[in-house]
Amino acid sequence: MEEATTASLDALKAYTLGVERSRHGDYATAASLFQRAVQIDPDFALAQQALAREELNSSSSDRVVTAATRAFELRGRTTTREQ
Repeated sequence: MEEATTASLDALKAYTLGVERSRHGDYATAASLFQRAVQIDPDFALAQQALAREELNSSSSDRVVTAATRAFELRGRTTTREQ
């Protein structure tokens, strides 16, 4: 699993389920789960980024801009791994 930073276990669960649904091609459910994650924790950067990606895939342009902008604003809250 990606390294996700949130203080909310419920937000992390929604995000993790969203990632799983997205990997299986169920993009509408994934988008709903990512939306749930950001409702629980609006500062959850990876969930904002994932929501933007899923909204972009479904052509919900207004929500794409909102989610992508918020994800960019929160970029300092993500963890990085050196390879």
